[in-house]
Amino acid sequence: MKNKITYFLMYVVAIIACSLSVYTQTFNKLSAGIMLGGAFNLHSGTLTTNEGLLDCGTFNGTTSLRWIAGNYANLPLNETWSISPRIYYHKASGSFEADNIVQPLIALSDGTTTTLNTKHSLDVSLDYITLDAIGQNFITDKMYLGLGVSIGIPTRNAFEQYESIISPKGVTFIDGSNTRRIAAGYFTDKQGNIASNTIRIGAVANLGTLIPLSPSFILNPEVSFQYSFLNVISDADWKVHALRGSIGLMYVLETSKLPQPLPAEPPTLPIQIVSIPPAIALLDVQNINSDGSLENYAELTVNNHRTLDILPLLPYIFFEAKTDVLINRYHILNNTTSSNFSEAQLPNNQLDVYHDILNIIGFRMKKYPDAVLYLTGCIEPLDDGNDKVLSIKRAESIRTYLHETWGIANERILVQSRILPLITSNRKIVDGRAENRRVEMTTNDQRILAPVFIKNAKTTISPNSLRLNPTVIYKGAIESVDYSLLDNTGKLLTTTHSNNTESIVLNTTNLNLSDVKSNQVVIAVMSIKTDSGSIVKAERSIPLRRTFTSSRSNSQIVRDTLIERYSLILFNYDRASTISGENDQIMRLIRSRISTNSDVRIDGMTDYIGSEDKNLKLSQARATVVQSSINDFVKPESQHINGLGEVDLFDNTLPEGRFYNRRVFVEIATPLLPDLDEEGGMR
Repeated sequence: MKNKITYFLMYVVAIIACSLSVYTQTFNKLSAGIMLGGAFNLHSGTLTTNEGLLDCGTFNGTTSLRWIAGNYANLPLNETWSISPRIYYHKASGSFEADNIVQPLIALSDGTTTTLNTKHSLDVSLDYITLDAIGQNFITDKMYLGLGVSIGIPTRNAFEQYESIISPKGVTFIDGSNTRRIAAGYFTDKQGNIASNTIRIGAVANLGTLIPLSPSFILNPEVSFQYSFLNVISDADWKVHALRGSIGLMYVLETSKLPQPLPAEPPTLPIQIVSIPPAIALLDVQNINSDGSLENYAELTVNNHRTLDILPLLPYIFFEAKTDVLINRYHILNNTTSSNFSEAQLPNNQLDVYHDILNIIGFRMKKYPDAVLYLTGCIEPLDDGNDKVLSIKRAESIRTYLHETWGIANERILVQSRILPLITSNRKIVDGRAENRRVEMTTNDQRILAPVFIKNAKTTISPNSLRLNPTVIYKGAIESVDYSLLDNTGKLLTTTHSNNTESIVLNTTNLNLSDVKSNQVVIAVMSIKTDSGSIVKAERSIPLRRTFTSSRSNSQIVRDTLIERYSLILFNYDRASTISGENDQIMRLIRSRISTNSDVRIDGMTDYIGSEDKNLKLSQARATVVQSSINDFVKPESQHINGLGEVDLFDNTLPEGRFYNRRVFVEIATPLLPDLDEEGGMR
């Protein structure tokens, strides 16, 4: 693809260069014409035809070569400036491909099972009527540069999606083919409605030249780049930029006699300058170990340590008896401090995250303006009496907080009440009744109560310093020496200065090596300035490799494996057999992250309420329910199922602590492919 872009640019530049004639008269004239050309469309971002379902494919950027055609004009302002209005048809369609990360097991005719590998293809029909207004500056009499705005009005935005079998060979779909169309139509939003197309607003820059054919007609080759600021559809982070080349034919509405060509000047012979290197320089690099010892080689190792913890949001707010005042352990903000709140700053602590639940909901309600929140207030008659008004007051207190602190309209927060929750805890004990004094939260948009993703990422570089040893042979004096480290693209990573040619130490701990892949190199460069003013350079390549580690819940460090921890499966008091609601959403996520070569650990747990024997059986039952749900979808090579019984991972004296202790903990350890990093990209 890079070669295609290179040939395209070389072709356009060649046309422009050939058009530079010997005329000196400016051709910034009042003119109008037609243009026809090609558009190299650059689709960037991520889109899907069914948001949230991984087995429908997630598509990332692609490129396509399509066409443009339309009319334009040149309106001169003075001898060097003009405005060029344009209206044209832009074909911005593209074809996407994505491997299906869902790999179910299928049965073969011989009775064995194997993994079905498929890929998705997405053909997008995307057409625009585009209006450009470009200000152009004539840098020579016939060549100009321009910059302006571009507005595109979509006329079509549809797709067709296909699924093709990659392996095993010989396997077909039910109709006997190895390719099937699985979806077609227009893009839809999360509610299933047709996603609204957005007007395409962008910036455009162009470079062109004018080739006179006659006093009235001008040939106009041009290259331009259009950068879009807005998404193609409202519900996807998907933009289309375009690199364009076109040929225009313009009719000059004001004419003047073309001047005669100037006589060519005789060529000037180049002057040969022979330079003699003023000095000879060599550079050697050594690793410095943590104990200060030196190695006879230099190599940098970048270790990426990654874990993923997914923390659920318990959709209950608890209250003290006979009151509707929020308990002070919930984190309360005001309309000023709420502007600084961010989910990215939440700690990796389950109860701390839960105590910020009202701020998380407020933040997400602002982000998703179509979401509606439902609040159901409850009371415990044995503690609160028969004050039925109290249940509605508790729900109202939460709505007031979200409205006054986060600016959420009251119309988007619907309040209702009950006496007891639909599923009650043990009313015979104080702690059980405390769990019934609550407000329950539900929503029409699963993103509002979705779990919080905590990515733990740490990158370390070893060794943490390098020793650079220069060797210089020169009879004169050295004025200065500059040392630099460059990445494989020539980007400067770090630099230091010295007044002599003695060995120096470079610190590597703060280097940004994110763009340097494994098996590439970092370049150490020494630049010497002599007393004669000459510069002498020496270089040394430093190999780079990457390692990947992750941490299990017991703090064990594992290499080339991604650990994901899901503290997600919440259960009501004395319940084990049902996975629904938020749990069903979480299980879909867990199943999508498990491969057949994954090592899965499932631990069932309970709080302290109830007998020890009963809680042990209950925890085992909860773990078994989750295991069955996983195995219905994919069977990993290794599974470890445990019922741990009563735990005190979270404070059992708090109702939310007891709810979070009633859970199933799922840890997934998936080996990374040899040539892939933890995000699926090449090392």
